[in-house]
Amino acid sequence: MGDDEVESMTTRPRDVRVEFLYLDRETCERCRGTEAAVESALSAVRPALALAGAGVVLDRVHVDSAATAERVGLEVSPTVRVDGRDVQAEFETSDCGCASDESVPCRVWRYDGRTTERAPASLVANAVLSAAYQVESTDRGGDDPTDRREVTRPVERYFESDEPCC
Repeated sequence: MGDDEVESMTTRPRDVRVEFLYLDRETCERCRGTEAAVESALSAVRPALALAGAGVVLDRVHVDSAATAERVGLEVSPTVRVDGRDVQAEFETSDCGCASDESVPCRVWRYDGRTTERAPASLVANAVLSAAYQVESTDRGGDDPTDRREVTRPVERYFESDEPCC
């Protein structure tokens, strides 16, 4: 084992902040499914982090207006951020399949060779552990969490519609 490997094994983890940002938890299966995946991931990693002296805080952010979307920099729903970084900076969307005239595309997750409509719990768990030990992950994109994200047109349409649905 090299010195770098020994040092990384003895590095004490730090507390991590997870944000779950969503447009509609009431009718959107993708938002509910992603929230469940986040909760599952955190349930799995919390005991290990606590044993090592670190914690995880989960903030659920209901983006209920265009102003809020702009303030938090919501690009796509649902979004999971760890310490301000999207767990999957590059994203795709597809129609959520709701009955609204102005359907808003929701996020599609690609991870470990699979495509899913909810965030994989393993993706979230890996992002949390990487952040706790400050390991840069290629899946997280390395984006600067202080950069302001642009609100995308689909998110704007969501708030312009009389019957918003994601």
